[in-house]
Amino acid sequence: MEKEQETKVSQDPSSSGYRQWHLPFQTVLRLSLEPDAGHYMITPERELTRKPLRIDFLILRLEEGYRMRSSLGKLLKKHTIVEYKGATDYLSVEDLFKGQAYASLYVSSGTGDSSPERQKDSASSEVSLSKPARPGLAVSPEELLLMFVCYPYPRKVIQFLQRTSVRIEENAPGIYRFRLWCIDIVIIVQSCLDSAEYLWIKNLSSNVPPEDFDLMAAQQQTHPEDKALDDLIQFIYDNNPYLQKEGENVCKVFDDIRQKAFDQGKDAGLKQGKEEGFGLGRDEGENQLSRLIQILLRDGQINDISAVTKDKKIRHIFYEKYGL
Repeated sequence: MEKEQETKVSQDPSSSGYRQWHLPFQTVLRLSLEPDAGHYMITPERELTRKPLRIDFLILRLEEGYRMRSSLGKLLKKHTIVEYKGATDYLSVEDLFKGQAYASLYVSSGTGDSSPERQKDSASSEVSLSKPARPGLAVSPEELLLMFVCYPYPRKVIQFLQRTSVRIEENAPGIYRFRLWCIDIVIIVQSCLDSAEYLWIKNLSSNVPPEDFDLMAAQQQTHPEDKALDDLIQFIYDNNPYLQKEGENVCKVFDDIRQKAFDQGKDAGLKQGKEEGFGLGRDEGENQLSRLIQILLRDGQINDISAVTKDKKIRHIFYEKYGL
């Protein structure tokens, strides 16, 4: 594959480096479609064949007559295949052809049937294997959109399309729409997006402006029970080290996240003291776990807090590590 950036990126889908951006991107999709909650369904790692061949995300519009309100939602068709390139990756011409092949498989394989019965069938390999393939196309190509999301501008892809006389329309900054054969395709270039329209998608990156982080922080405060959003804010923060020096709003966000984590830890410690009975009694169990959580917060190991509060073995490993 051609190389557009200095950074070397693993292309092994099973590697943590390749996949680390995908879970936060799922949260970004949900937040970008928040005005349309209840009117769509996102399926990550959707299998296209009975053997392992998966698209990154499938977004199904659930109601025929509903008009999507979010900027992202207005781009969607009944079936939208989303191929996402992490912020350290890039979109290549090869990716374009692979995505089109995925779209063609989706149209022809019967995996596009969004009925509840079909969804239940697809969850069981035994049922899926026992049912014969449906005749004809499961999805009309006119109901399908192939969407690529990438951070850097895909110059080589655009040049390739221009050389092959493909008409490209830039509907809005960073939104490029065109048609190959019978498939409508949209390329979303995160670095070129308008923050007012695509705040979350634009800023799943390592180049987040402080003013955009302030806006995200404000939205985070309106979703106090959303653990995935907390994790997303933490992920963005971890990948933008300079934000640690950018004012009180950033500090407040993480004070709130840490307080929630600490409160969860106290509750878990109370439960631990009751159920595990180390011989130290309820208070000792609570204090031991609370001390561990304070250490993890101090060291910035936010993601480990959930693990130690849920998994007894992991908790004891950390107890030994810190001499608690």
